[in-house]
Amino acid sequence: MQSRTINILGVNLRRLFLLMAIISLLLAAGCGGETAAPVATAPPVPTPSGIAQPVLAVSELVVGPNRFVFGLVDSGTGLPIVDVAEVGLQFFKVNADGTATKVGDADVVYQSKNLPAGLYVARTEFNEAGKWGAILNITRQGKEPYGTRMEFDVLADSTVPMVGEPAPPSKNLTKKDVADISEIDSAKPPSDMHDLTIAEAVTSGKPTLILFAAPGFCPSFTCGPSLEVAQALEAKYRDKVNFIHIEAPNDIQNHTHVGPVDPNHHNQPGHQGVAKPQVETAKEWGLKSEPWIFLVDKEGKIADRFEGGLTLEEIEPAFVKLLQ
Repeated sequence: MQSRTINILGVNLRRLFLLMAIISLLLAAGCGGETAAPVATAPPVPTPSGIAQPVLAVSELVVGPNRFVFGLVDSGTGLPIVDVAEVGLQFFKVNADGTATKVGDADVVYQSKNLPAGLYVARTEFNEAGKWGAILNITRQGKEPYGTRMEFDVLADSTVPMVGEPAPPSKNLTKKDVADISEIDSAKPPSDMHDLTIAEAVTSGKPTLILFAAPGFCPSFTCGPSLEVAQALEAKYRDKVNFIHIEAPNDIQNHTHVGPVDPNHHNQPGHQGVAKPQVETAKEWGLKSEPWIFLVDKEGKIADRFEGGLTLEEIEPAFVKLLQ
């Protein structure tokens, strides 16, 4: 079906209901090549309390394949909704004249096991940098379906290694470099993923899982679950895959480590209990957030990447492909 052009900028919730009806009519009209006239916008009005609003849960979206992750929060309380909503998702490229061209739909999967709040995940691909939007059709238990929208930027490139790129050969600290493993790991108890440097792992001829997470003080509360996912995979595949945990603070980009480490360093914000966080390694990977999990193939190239909260059910199928 050819693209249809509509205006979704500045549309408030009441107008959005009308917009959704217009979209349905346009899609039902067939595959003609004509362009629909823009829909007039209206001044914004307060969002009614109790409406589930989407919140993007990744730090960046880029041209190419993406893991599009969002949560749904109550517009009145700001808290995650407790019921599981059925969500339809449509993506639009926002044009320079304020109109938006529909690019496609995406399947949404709800993920919640072991996470502090449920997340909605869709795999999609963006073919162009710039302003983008999404329209979500939300159906909640016992409520009438309704539509809402998101706006976001898609970057031309990422500072974080992309799928297919070589993994940066970082020489991170390992357990051989510290007197106590707690110097580089805030988990209680610490993980056992500190035997190798990334440089050693990605040139070993074996696949590698690399977790960047600070489970002891993660502000999103998703580092601990990500560590548990990595440990569950390690328990099943430790003989076939290298596992590495890199401790990095959540304020990665604001830290430089020159000269000796301050003896009170572990008491500074973002470094609680960890005297030697792996800040430089996180910077080499271009990270601005955590947690991240990277899957690296036998040739040392990024096979997949996951930012933020995730479950074993989501990552294991991609992980198993590393073994093939």
